[in-house]
Amino acid sequence: MFWKILIFTLILAIGQLSAYAHVDSSDNGINVMTHINPNDTPTTEQTTDFNVYFNDSKNQFRLENCSCKYKIQSNQNNITNIITEDMLNSETKNSNFTRFNYDFADPGSYKITFVGEPKIGIANNDKFSSFRVSFDFWVNQKTGQGIRDSIWINYFAYLMITLTLGYFGWLAIGILRHLG
Repeated sequence: MFWKILIFTLILAIGQLSAYAHVDSSDNGINVMTHINPNDTPTTEQTTDFNVYFNDSKNQFRLENCSCKYKIQSNQNNITNIITEDMLNSETKNSNFTRFNYDFADPGSYKITFVGEPKIGIANNDKFSSFRVSFDFWVNQKTGQGIRDSIWINYFAYLMITLTLGYFGWLAIGILRHLG
């Protein structure tokens, strides 16, 4: 029984690292999944890459048929910075994937919003519902290796918490067996 709990605990701990890699959200049947590089921890002084995947349950969405835009907002010091651009480019034509990059000048809390609607004049069988999804994320101050190290510190903290919970779960099972 101990080994089963230990293996389950390790699986949970490893899952903490991989579950952080992508964020996704849905609206009107359109799912938008975003991966932010580097390491899902954008920093100032380093270009941030956004990889964005779109899909829908009815298989009607095509990026080439979408008037899709994104907006990046920051609320530091009551200032809102907004960037809005077309998301379709020649590299991603005929797919439901796009990528773009952005250089953040200031650390802090940001929100990225994706908005899409069918282009005018597309056939009814290619139409999809308009959508709007948002993700919040944090931009760190570039401090050399410290940002990368903080990812491992967080992972180690998750690992220790998970192992501690697993240990106390194992103790609780032992006590219940002894009493029962």
